[in-house]
Amino acid sequence: MVKTASLFNVEEIRPFFELSKASIRRSRQPFTILILKLHVEIDASSRTALVQFLAKQIRLTDILFHIDEQNALGLLLTESGASEASALLNRLEERKPIPDTPVTSCIIEIRNESVELHQVLKLGIGAIQEEGLHRIHDFEEQKTEEIKVSIVEENSMFRRVLATTIESIHVKGIELKVQLFEDGQAFLESDWLKSAHTHIVIMNDVLPRRNGIDILNTIRQMPNQQKFFVFMMTNNKSEEEMILSFDRGADGIFIKPFNIRLFEAQIKRTCKRLWR
Repeated sequence: MVKTASLFNVEEIRPFFELSKASIRRSRQPFTILILKLHVEIDASSRTALVQFLAKQIRLTDILFHIDEQNALGLLLTESGASEASALLNRLEERKPIPDTPVTSCIIEIRNESVELHQVLKLGIGAIQEEGLHRIHDFEEQKTEEIKVSIVEENSMFRRVLATTIESIHVKGIELKVQLFEDGQAFLESDWLKSAHTHIVIMNDVLPRRNGIDILNTIRQMPNQQKFFVFMMTNNKSEEEMILSFDRGADGIFIKPFNIRLFEAQIKRTCKRLWR
């Protein structure tokens, strides 16, 4: 879509709203609707100035629309969260395309793909009836996402320690499902890999039957390899071996013996970073 100063109506933006909803889980990127209302009448040239200003501030994928009965403008920010909407409002306040004309605004960030456009607009339009800056949080609660975690480690006791640590991690909106494997071949032959879920793999570099580097190579050759976050564990402190692991596609390396709390913090940080 090419960014212009053209205005869509509410029905025309509905397909783009639905597309933005559909991409929430895949991209883990929220989107935002920003509604602006002028509480005073302005002439056509002033309204055009405002529209032109907004058109220059948004991305090519963002959409300007009008809500006629409310003397309001809306922006569908398809790749932006609430913080970017706030930054846009700050620019609007600083540059004042319509001097001495206060603008009421409402920011609605959306992280839940079950919401409907009419629900969002109803709350937003209700909020802008009163002057000021408003923020609606009703649609920021994301659905719980299941993330698979595979621990591939020959030592049964250490394998269990790692599993217990992972199971103790709690991240809002994420449920961790843990599976244990004692050798690399068992991991590769399991049905556990055959899903679209995000998958964290924590494995030793030395394993029975198939070693960790072989498994890493296999994972990175899969068509859906981007769903995997792979952490290698090793007793080898060789710089060359660590560089090899990163070159083959490892996302992180834990050198044994490692601090289990730091391990927990790294896995927790990975889960949190899935959502922008």
